[in-house]
Amino acid sequence: MVGSAQHGRRRASGALALTASVLLGCGIAVDDAVGPTADAGTDAEPAEDDSSPATTVDPEDVEDVEETSTDVAVTVSATVEDGAVTAEGTATVPDGALLAFELRHDETFEVIDGYTEVQDGTYTFSQDLGDWPAGDVEVWVAFQTELVGAEQPAEVRERYGENGEGMTGDQVTTDGYVTRVDATDTVHLD
Repeated sequence: MVGSAQHGRRRASGALALTASVLLGCGIAVDDAVGPTADAGTDAEPAEDDSSPATTVDPEDVEDVEETSTDVAVTVSATVEDGAVTAEGTATVPDGALLAFELRHDETFEVIDGYTEVQDGTYTFSQDLGDWPAGDVEVWVAFQTELVGAEQPAEVRERYGENGEGMTGDQVTTDGYVTRVDATDTVHLD
């Protein structure tokens, strides 16, 4: 039941982050929060209450929530210049995670595929289309844990599962046995 334990920790960490956000929004310093009896703006000691222990929110715990999030989103924006497509976008995955990409000509069905690496939540790649004829080119980018000819880093597989079963978010889809998050853009090749 490792998945259930991780889900419970994520839920607890999420509650911790929400509590820290609310406290910060109310002007209470995170290190000053002493539990439900803390009084903003005074140095008064909390009332003795054996029913709920004092709780302090550690700012490092809030950062850990972001570092272990399983919510995945991918964007792509493509341009074409001098016969080459350049795509850039964002991905809410760890640094070093790989995104698969395909460039597909809508009329001739020619395909170029490969991988690009995410750094600081962004990625970019360029691909020369050589002698492809004029027409629309679909640019498809996807994050998935199962890859052909490459392997996601261990941290990525641990966070999202070997088959992507741990991914969450509005863009997550499962097609057969592959769970992924993808995005597309179309450019016109002259």
